[in-house]
Amino acid sequence: MKLFVVSDVHGYYDEMRAALLEAGFDEKNPNHMLISCGDNWDRGSKPYEVMDYLTHLERKALVRGNHEDLLNKMLARHSTAAEDIWNGTEDTFYALLNHCEDEEDKSMYRLVGEQMVDPFFSQMVDYYETKNYIFVHGYIPSDEDWRNGNWAQARWFNGFEHAQHIQGNKTNKTIVFGHWHCSYGNLRIGKGMSDFGPHADFSICEWYNNTIGIDACTAYSKKVNVLVVEDELLNGEAAEIGD
Repeated sequence: MKLFVVSDVHGYYDEMRAALLEAGFDEKNPNHMLISCGDNWDRGSKPYEVMDYLTHLERKALVRGNHEDLLNKMLARHSTAAEDIWNGTEDTFYALLNHCEDEEDKSMYRLVGEQMVDPFFSQMVDYYETKNYIFVHGYIPSDEDWRNGNWAQARWFNGFEHAQHIQGNKTNKTIVFGHWHCSYGNLRIGKGMSDFGPHADFSICEWYNNTIGIDACTAYSKKVNVLVVEDELLNGEAAEIGD
């Protein structure tokens, strides 16, 4: 199976589709599969379009990110907090609400939750694993049994720091992660001259301990990285993950 991996699209639908097209992704090809490593909304103007596209793909794996958690918390509170404003979560909420079918007996929070977010979240997983790769959002949990560890915390990890200094890679596979801008890693391995600005390098970063960072900081760079690898699915898996 040829795997096309994106992360931290943050509502930049057009940029995601353009990057996938350039990378050769064909949603009708039975040997092609899309993996999203989370943070599909907030900051960009088309969160619904990103969600709708991913929802209806036949062959995909959707890994949950911390921005999915942020919207879920807002819906549970039935109110907007300061973090929802500066993270773009409030904007995502209203963008999704515009696509809801009105039901008089339900609040706007229930509408977005039941009609939009809950069906999307039902397709999501904490991580996706193939024969040689593990796809996550921030990094794997630090728990000894990482598969059953604290994923809500791990989604906020700086994968570059955890891979090199904090916990390394205790799996026998390559860990692919998003969440932290690739320019952070590229600067520290001599690619690019800064985290941000004209001399920053947001391209895919092959990091220490058999790990790969793919977050292009799309809200800043307006680019989406697409990692393309070939690997076997586990146990003859059918690739309609979460459906």
